[in-house]
Amino acid sequence: MVPDLAAVLGVTIEKLYERSESGDDDEEDEAALRRLAHMAIDRGQDDLAMALLERASLKAREGIRV
Repeated sequence: MVPDLAAVLGVTIEKLYERSESGDDDEEDEAALRRLAHMAIDRGQDDLAMALLERASLKAREGIRV
C-alpha cells in the first residue's frame, strides 16, 4: 500500500523511510503513513489524509501487545 501511495503523491519510498531509525517494520510503516498523510494535507487531499491517518492508527494499535 505504501509504494502505491508514495507514487500518487510523487515521493520515493526511500524518502519516506529515511527518517526512521527504529528497525521495526510496523513502526516504519506507521511513520511512513503519517508522513504521506501530511503530504496529502499539504496538497489539499483531505480525504486521502484521513484514510492514511486511520490506517496509521490501526498500525499503532496492532503493535500494542497485551
